[in-house]
Amino acid sequence: MAVIHCHPPYATAHAVAGVIPQGDLIPEQEVFVGPLALAPYETPGTKQFAETVLPFVRKHNTVLLANHGIVCWANSVTHASWFVEVVETYCKTIMIAAQLRNPLPKIPPEKVLDLLEIKMHLGLPDARFPDGDGEIERAPMQTATPGYVQIPAAPPRRAPESGLDQLAAALTARILNVLDDRS
Repeated sequence: MAVIHCHPPYATAHAVAGVIPQGDLIPEQEVFVGPLALAPYETPGTKQFAETVLPFVRKHNTVLLANHGIVCWANSVTHASWFVEVVETYCKTIMIAAQLRNPLPKIPPEKVLDLLEIKMHLGLPDARFPDGDGEIERAPMQTATPGYVQIPAAPPRRAPESGLDQLAAALTARILNVLDDRS
């Protein structure tokens, strides 16, 4: 297990402003990180500071630290640093996009379900997953995380629709195997 704490400017700007970035905008954020949490401010370097992250560790892999920065964790330093990259790029992109158009058009809910299926298959945590049963929540309801809505229904897994889908699935599996071998 590896943990990275850092202060990338766009993600840190969100942490300082106390603003959790809007969700459902970019597939990579939804699959690899998902909803961000915002831990309350506490003096850095103290036990209390570390404890601010504890409520989020089961359902998140990245947390904004109020008035401070971010913390990400994964099975390797490379993987954790990749989460930093995804979050920072996401925060920067949506800040720029919001200057071009507001509100920003979201990924349709049925397509978010597809992304959550991928995420579940990869074994990544998500605040939108219920505890323990491995299924996406079916009842529409607001979550405690601003900008995210509980997804209404998990579609059944479907067989690949084309040779291209099969190729993408095979390549993804090979990449994940390489990453697992490195850790």
